[in-house]
Amino acid sequence: MPDPTLSTVVAKAEGVLDCRAGEEQVLLAPETERYFGLNELGAAIWRELDERPASIGEIVDRLLAGYDVDPEQCRRDVVDFVRALSERGLVRLQESPRGEGRSPAEVERADREAN
Repeated sequence: MPDPTLSTVVAKAEGVLDCRAGEEQVLLAPETERYFGLNELGAAIWRELDERPASIGEIVDRLLAGYDVDPEQCRRDVVDFVRALSERGLVRLQESPRGEGRSPAEVERADREAN
């Protein structure tokens, strides 16, 4: 799959186990039996996927609403983190058709980037 974009939908991969250990979130990839520790931002992103899959744009919008962070830095960090999770088989990625499953803020941002 090409690099994730704001419209890429992210879902937790089947069978991935996770638990919280104090401030840290720990993931276990069952296929490789490897553990991965998540920092505060990584844990926040992982929790965004608890209820349902979400687009990267939705995740960014939610993080921006809850944290005082530069929007571009947040976008880069989320894309990089999702890419790393995908490479390790911890999430599944699917490109969403234009506009489908995206928040109004995402659609507006994508339109600005396209023009």
